[in-house]
Amino acid sequence: MNDCSVVDRSVLVGHIDTAEFPLEHRFDALQDFIATNLDVTNAPNPMRGLHPDASISVWRVGDVDAVASSADGVSAGRGASGKRVSRKGHIRVRLYENGHSLGNIGGREVAVGAGQILVSDVDLEVDWRHTQTDCVSLYIPYEGIGYDPTRHVRFLTIDATTSIGRLVGDSMRSLKHMLPEVMSSQATAIERGLNGLIASTLVRERSDYQLEHEANAASLRHRRKQAIKRYIEEHLADDDLDASRLTQVFFASRASIYRDFAEDGGIATYVRNRRLERAYSMLSERASYRGCIKQVAHTIGFHDQSSFNKLFRQRFGVCPSAVASPPQASH
Repeated sequence: MNDCSVVDRSVLVGHIDTAEFPLEHRFDALQDFIATNLDVTNAPNPMRGLHPDASISVWRVGDVDAVASSADGVSAGRGASGKRVSRKGHIRVRLYENGHSLGNIGGREVAVGAGQILVSDVDLEVDWRHTQTDCVSLYIPYEGIGYDPTRHVRFLTIDATTSIGRLVGDSMRSLKHMLPEVMSSQATAIERGLNGLIASTLVRERSDYQLEHEANAASLRHRRKQAIKRYIEEHLADDDLDASRLTQVFFASRASIYRDFAEDGGIATYVRNRRLERAYSMLSERASYRGCIKQVAHTIGFHDQSSFNKLFRQRFGVCPSAVASPPQASH
């Protein structure tokens, strides 16, 4: 008598840790794993030759792929010079537990970090870099959640502290811990629950989302600019206080930083003016600094005395010595 029963098995389909490979083979090993387990085929990639650090596990839950990943120094691109996707018609839902990613999706710049959820159409071109990220991702077929790319938002970010963000984030974290124990006999029920959750919370009509997105984006830009200003005030004396450093601290692209400070003449102009204003205040209001022009200039990040004097005069119409002169004693 033949045993025709279905074998219950783990839904794990693949795992890779690039630390197990020699440095020179890490890139190719990672790309081969992605091609095999996530149906993504490499096109010529300019990042070839780098040594990415990544650990990825993939579970197949029905038609949904669940991925737990850690990555640092990994640049991902898909498009004319990136990757070709065999899996057409999928939505990616990614929870960032740690780290951040910078880049663009579908021609729009995106900065996503810890405590946020990114929802995006896999068919969109992407180009970004992951820094010390720990993520949980779901790849869901359009039909599983009733998604229509002509009608629904193709990418959005959700703060995991919002009510919807907490619901989705908690569910994805719980799934991550469950997956090593999940068997194929349970996959259909779990898939149905995941699809229902995502369809009801994250699939949004473009018209409904537009006003909310614009309001949230404006609020985010304002909060980010205020945070950057506070950071600048605390680090005016730092020699490397520039756009490059701010992009790393605030997980924002260089273009975003420039745009935030466009009305101030640009970020470099804003930093320079704040340094000059701090110098004016120190020279005019603090008795301990009066007459110490060189010391003040050095304290707020100017190491060229003649350049400081010139910029100070351009800004205030007087030379530093005029502001720093001790008050004349009255007779």
